[in-house]
Amino acid sequence: MEDNRIIECIERADYLMGNLMGVKAGEEVLIVIDPQTDMRMALRPAQLFIITI
Repeated sequence: MEDNRIIECIERADYLMGNLMGVKAGEEVLIVIDPQTDMRMALRPAQLFIITI
């Protein structure tokens, strides 16, 4: 179940970055999640994601 959620998040992030935010192929994006600001994003206390489109 958890693996499916990760894959779904990756697919959604790819769509958001590439189609809605205009990130071009080969660019890297750093996403910082602050669980104290929005607890819906709190998978672990501090997380960093680097997405390469």
